[in-house]
Amino acid sequence: MGKLIDKTIILILLIFAATDMARGGMLSAMIFASVIVICVNHRFWRMKGDLRCFALAPDIVAAVLPFYAPGFIILLPFIAYDTATYLMEGGRRRGILTITGTVSFAAGLLQMVAAAVSNDIRLPIVLFVSALTAVAVFRSVNTSRVEALAKDYLKIQDAYEVRKDILKQRNNEIMETHERELRMGTLAERNRIAREIHDNVGHMLSRAILMVGAMRTVHKEDDVGQDLTVLQETLDSAMNNIRKSVHDIRDDSVDLSTTIRDMSDPLRSKYDVRLDIDDSEKMPGQIKYAISAICKECISNITKYSRNDTVSITVNTHPAFYQLEVHDYMVSGRSEMIDMSKVGSSTGMGLAGITKRAEELGGRASFSGNNGFRVFVVLPRSDNKEGVDNEASDNR
Repeated sequence: MGKLIDKTIILILLIFAATDMARGGMLSAMIFASVIVICVNHRFWRMKGDLRCFALAPDIVAAVLPFYAPGFIILLPFIAYDTATYLMEGGRRRGILTITGTVSFAAGLLQMVAAAVSNDIRLPIVLFVSALTAVAVFRSVNTSRVEALAKDYLKIQDAYEVRKDILKQRNNEIMETHERELRMGTLAERNRIAREIHDNVGHMLSRAILMVGAMRTVHKEDDVGQDLTVLQETLDSAMNNIRKSVHDIRDDSVDLSTTIRDMSDPLRSKYDVRLDIDDSEKMPGQIKYAISAICKECISNITKYSRNDTVSITVNTHPAFYQLEVHDYMVSGRSEMIDMSKVGSSTGMGLAGITKRAEELGGRASFSGNNGFRVFVVLPRSDNKEGVDNEASDNR
């Protein structure tokens, strides 16, 4: 757009010179020829590849016209402008474009000198056109540099945006990794504390309970027997509280998302693994262990039998139940159809084990063979078996 503006300004200035050289039809022809040269050159120069070479055509015509009518020397600044553009932006065709443009400019310049010598054109007009030619060359070089800088700026800005997005993504990954490691460290520490309480305090309390029981037997009829009974009840209560606390800590130390991610890592070399684990709410330990065991069995079956390219594992938390779905399939939808009657009659215990685990917790498991193999498990959050039955039956 900058080149078009430059040429338009040059054309407006040249019109004043044209009005001094010609009148009527000739003036109109000179202005019309200038507009045609500008438009045709601009159109072809914006094209890609070899078509850009056709931008030389209007320059060659502009160099020939002064031989028929000296007034067409007003086209000389446009030839000079385009030749400077070829030199700055010609690329791998710079040589032929620049040489052809220079020859055209030289031909027009010689004709202008000849017209000035023969007094066909007044000297002030020649000087004016010469000055505009110099201005045209300056503007062409300057505009080419500005446009090149603008392109470089856009490339730098695009590269900056891409790098900023990559950096943001890496920072997010680092933060997620840091949070995951921090959480895993916290859970590992909780597990260690629970193990030490169980191994040390728990064993000492068990020993004390046994000793008090033995003392009660020995002093059953003594006055101290009643006190020993109270002491044993206190120790039993303490033992139960410690046992409950240890189990709670161990349940909290199991991170379902990390566990499933670690189990699915071996699949990534062969499959596109997609995980969507919703463990935002606290999940009972028995549910975590059941889901982990079912996922482990599903991953083992996928490794042995699946010929698909994608594996998705989804865990959703609903108000009344937990939902697990493990699905291996082809993204193209061309997975091999599975005969569920053969699956049901197989001698393997994997699917039976999945069904048994779900039923032990009051849930349901279903399987389907459309577009790969799909395992769907629903486990209740509370005594809401009817909702679980409905959900499982809808997904069979």
